[in-house]
Amino acid sequence: MASSIESLPTEALDAVCGYLASQRDLLAVTRTSQLLAAVAQRFLYREMVITSDQKHAVATLAGCPRLARHVRNFTIIGPLDNGGAALFGFLRLLGRALSNMSRATSLRLFLRLTDTFSPSLISSASRAIFAPSTTLASHTTFPQLTTFACDLNIDEHLAQFLAHCPSVEQLQFGNSMARPTPPSAFPFTSLPKLNTLVAPSHGVRLLAPGRPVRAIEISPSPWDDSGLAIETLDAISQSSVPLLALDVATPSFDVQSLEFVADAVGTHLCSLRVTVLDALEHFPETNFFAPIADVLDTFPNLWSFELSGFHWSSRLAADKRRAWQREPLQPPPLNVDPWLETQGDAIIADDWGIGVLY
Repeated sequence: MASSIESLPTEALDAVCGYLASQRDLLAVTRTSQLLAAVAQRFLYREMVITSDQKHAVATLAGCPRLARHVRNFTIIGPLDNGGAALFGFLRLLGRALSNMSRATSLRLFLRLTDTFSPSLISSASRAIFAPSTTLASHTTFPQLTTFACDLNIDEHLAQFLAHCPSVEQLQFGNSMARPTPPSAFPFTSLPKLNTLVAPSHGVRLLAPGRPVRAIEISPSPWDDSGLAIETLDAISQSSVPLLALDVATPSFDVQSLEFVADAVGTHLCSLRVTVLDALEHFPETNFFAPIADVLDTFPNLWSFELSGFHWSSRLAADKRRAWQREPLQPPPLNVDPWLETQGDAIIADDWGIGVLY
């Protein structure tokens, strides 16, 4: 049976393996013959999600570059054991595995080390994975990599890695405390196609200028609470293309903060979402709405605004500009038959054979 299948063209074998839904089925195919194994492995290793109890898979990818080159989307999810030498040995192994994934299009490394590691250990972890002098070959390039996410902090080791990823468009960093990364670590020639950035404020200030960033999420950080600081907005305004979407977590918010956004990046902004980490002093009082609406009116292209989970409604005015909500929305009154108010629970209980729990 295997020999008759092997006589099919490679394209047909690819189509057959593409219909196999489970990794178990693909693994069974790899045991039938050398030819079928080569075909099935392309599908078996294409999408990989590894948890902390599947470290053997990293060893396989580190030791077999042929298999690692099949990987297109790779995700590793911690927490990893904070076990000193054993952990750093695994991180170096992970670096070798990444070095072999030269055809990957997406890498997501959520190691969850930041809660228990000191800044110096976090830097050592980054060096163990990304430094060319240790595990990641300095000549390795990732020409097809478009998405990279990592919960480690931005540092020079990660910068060296990303210098070999010219096609990255979407980038996400963690918020661990570490010594500031000098701007020289990311020359303007690095990440030339970056259009979506998720990072704490210091990461945004480092990477937004000079790059075609159209969407930014400023994530919260216990070490950097600048949020909508003027210097951050100024860095965003230096993107080489207009910003279209901004999502920011900030410790405080007021009308002046919104004015800063309007002045810096408001001309082309289409979507703005602000999450206030501390309680809003004036929200949701009625007199808070009109001043916010006055500033929102100055955004010529804004169509969506959300403040701490509250979606600000708007409508198109006669001049085709948006008119923003100036007072809290009041729900329409609910007209309930007085008899139903007193008898409704009993009717429901009779119909469904249940007791009313009050």
